[in-house]
Amino acid sequence: MRHLRTRLNAGLGVILTLGFGVQWGLRNYLTPLIAEQQMMTRLNHDIDALQDSIRFDANGVLVIDLAKQLPVYRQLHSGHYFIVESGSDREVSPSAGEEPVQMSSLLPDEERRSHTMGPHGQPLLVSGKGVTLQGRAVSISVGEDLSDLDHDVTEVGTLFLLLNGVTIGLALIMQWMFVRRALKPFTLLSHELYSLGQGQGQGQGGHEADDELPSSGQVKRLIETVHRRLERSRNAIGNLAHGIKTPLAMLFRVAQTPALAENPEVSQNIIRYAEAIRCLIESELRRARLAGAGHVAQELNPFRALSGLVQMVRTIYAEKALDFSVYAINEPVAFDLQDFMELMGNLLDNAAKWAREQITIHVHRRNGELWVEVEDDGVGCSEEQMQFLTERGVRLDETREGHGLGLSIVRDLIEQHHGTLVLSRSETLGGLKVTAVLAVNPQ
Repeated sequence: MRHLRTRLNAGLGVILTLGFGVQWGLRNYLTPLIAEQQMMTRLNHDIDALQDSIRFDANGVLVIDLAKQLPVYRQLHSGHYFIVESGSDREVSPSAGEEPVQMSSLLPDEERRSHTMGPHGQPLLVSGKGVTLQGRAVSISVGEDLSDLDHDVTEVGTLFLLLNGVTIGLALIMQWMFVRRALKPFTLLSHELYSLGQGQGQGQGGHEADDELPSSGQVKRLIETVHRRLERSRNAIGNLAHGIKTPLAMLFRVAQTPALAENPEVSQNIIRYAEAIRCLIESELRRARLAGAGHVAQELNPFRALSGLVQMVRTIYAEKALDFSVYAINEPVAFDLQDFMELMGNLLDNAAKWAREQITIHVHRRNGELWVEVEDDGVGCSEEQMQFLTERGVRLDETREGHGLGLSIVRDLIEQHHGTLVLSRSETLGGLKVTAVLAVNPQ
């Protein structure tokens, strides 16, 4: 779990860093561009003002009326400079002093925007324009120092970078808190899975020091372990049942020996109790065969599950030539396959015992629940009998094999899944109708 939170935080950090980095780069590019565009507008206004102050005297010498210019062009190294050229005449603003300023000469109707270096290494933004005055070609170039602008852009960029860093840090802290809270149930799940894998009881923990999510391999191994344990338990029941058959057969022989001929009551009791044990063994073996077709935690498809189960019940009760009508949904359902197989195995076994010819099975969804309906054309039972039919050991016909455990097992399974069990008379077949409503997990 800790690694998952680290990966999530690292992913968010990378995304935020890239996003803010792109934003910061765009800001560094666009802010100077916009500021220089505003400066160009101001420089063009200065060119227009400078153009109005230019004239040529009687000797054709270039003359500029400095009184009409802004004071910044007369202040030494003010950061504002101009150069006016016409032929061999060249006038430089007093603000440049003795320092050389390089600005390109332009032809009439030519305009140019450029960058150059001014006095003391000042970076200059230059706007140039070529005009014709009094029939003479004149090149006017005006430059402004970018040092203050670059300094302001750097300061704002640094502040923006710090704010981005704080924002990223706060976002990571908030996500860490939210993810930790959201993944808390999975942390508890990992503890429970570890406890189950170690053979501990539910809720005992025992894995608090490790905060890792179980891997898919661990979950798979746990499921396989549970499956093997259930399989061993089922096999143990079968082995026990088969092991009892031999001494049980001996009991039947003992009951028929001449030594007990003089005590027929004892002989009959031995036969009766031995027969009861034999019926119980057959019932448990049949249940093991019916329930053994599924796997633990395997996804349930009711139609597919019932196809094999019905065939097995038809084989067990082959002498009755039963006709099964199955109407089941053919889609995945979030319900344990093993429990479904045991539930349907008991219901079909009970229906097959009592049915004459016909058994109908319906499995469908309704209001987020799984509805199972099993009907037979047997003799059915009265309302009074239905009230205690699900009690353990109750049998309506003592001549039939079994020990009255089938419907009680069905009831227990349904209660484990928070469902309901309803017994009624089938309106279509006339026999018993068993309706089981099961709560299923959301898909």
